[in-house]
Amino acid sequence: TIPRYTMGHIVGTIGPYIKGEPQHFTVGRQLISTVAPFSQQAPQLQAKVAADGKSVTVDFGNWFQIENANSGLMNIGRVLLGVLNFNPSAILSSVASSQVVVIGEVPYTGADWFTQTAGVQTFDLSTNADARKFLGSCPLVVLLPATGGAVGYTVQVQESLGGVFMRADDFVFRLDPGETRNMEFYASQFGAPLAGADISLSDTEGFMGGSGGGPTLSPPTRPTAKIPDIAIPANGVSYNSSAKTDKNGYVSVALKANPDGLGETPPRGYLSGQLYGIAYQLTNQPAGYASNPFNYVSTLVYDKKTVPELPTWYGDIQYLFTQFGNLYPIMGKYVVNLGDYTSVCIRLKVLKLAFSLPIGDPNYMPVSRDLGGDDRKTILRWLETKGPDGLPLLGRPPEGEGEAGVHALMAAASEALPELDLLPLQSAGKTAVILRYEQRMAKRASEKGESK
Repeated sequence: TIPRYTMGHIVGTIGPYIKGEPQHFTVGRQLISTVAPFSQQAPQLQAKVAADGKSVTVDFGNWFQIENANSGLMNIGRVLLGVLNFNPSAILSSVASSQVVVIGEVPYTGADWFTQTAGVQTFDLSTNADARKFLGSCPLVVLLPATGGAVGYTVQVQESLGGVFMRADDFVFRLDPGETRNMEFYASQFGAPLAGADISLSDTEGFMGGSGGGPTLSPPTRPTAKIPDIAIPANGVSYNSSAKTDKNGYVSVALKANPDGLGETPPRGYLSGQLYGIAYQLTNQPAGYASNPFNYVSTLVYDKKTVPELPTWYGDIQYLFTQFGNLYPIMGKYVVNLGDYTSVCIRLKVLKLAFSLPIGDPNYMPVSRDLGGDDRKTILRWLETKGPDGLPLLGRPPEGEGEAGVHALMAAASEALPELDLLPLQSAGKTAVILRYEQRMAKRASEKGESK
């Protein structure tokens, strides 16, 4: 075993957001791995040249390796930032000293460098006229001095060919049937907006799934363990296959989910909805261009369902809740057992709040965000629709499980855990759950003390 595996430190940077910028990445200089795409030794980097051209800032925050959770950064020798004095037609593995202008050395071995900077390093160019001369039209590179008596440098990462780059701002979408969202793209060249650029879009599987003939079973039937196919049916989403950027290098393309849904039988069986991938690229990008294989749009289209007028636990809710309860067993241990009607009824107010929150709220439920709008409406209607006993409708139980016994157990559990008198700021989601858990533990401790 590895000591402290999964343990470590989190560092990051916070800066101002300017209107018109993408929200999820920085439009700047994009450097691509040349050693091995996405290897631990040389992942990608982003850089940005100051408006006056007198400095360049590079984010090395996710680039250097650590040796273990308690160590500093792994020492791989001198690491240099440079700019080529020519425009190569291919990704380079090495360069001669005469082909590059060195900008500066990365001081990553300093004791506090990473914790104080999060790996963001600014290099002064005010006295480096040669670097400023080439920086606007030639690629940036990260270098290691050549070894074994060789002259020059090995190239670790190199700016994209021709300095051109394109990326979607938001690359994950979740759509209900008939819903339309806009995919926003930004194109640049050597960090400047690329106006009038043609972009192409097409279907892709990306890293989302694979073949395997997923089951076509309706819940709550137990499925076989196969990998479901994705992008079936093909008309689950629609979008234009081409577009052109404006003067700011920006373009928006509508992504629409089929209003008729995904068909009568759930395409992935026991999994909600269907996945679709949209690949994108500059139509006229240079030959041999190295692209980030993760740069595609991943879309989850939810199933279209009819919301029952009077949903019941056994008919409409149990199979949904049980699935998520199985995904998050720690929740069933300390908060609420989603597969148990009794436990769910004790937590009605908290569940109603969680299922009513907008998808961007951290207390949104389920946390995986893979429950469609129609399912959420069904759940909320069930939570709000009470039977003669004041509880959500139970419905017809499976053979061998008596309804009277379930209600008796529910009533006993409800009496054992009275509602809390919470302040307004304490009633939002997780806070209420934690306080209820603490109350339950205190009650049990008190009861044990009284029984001695």
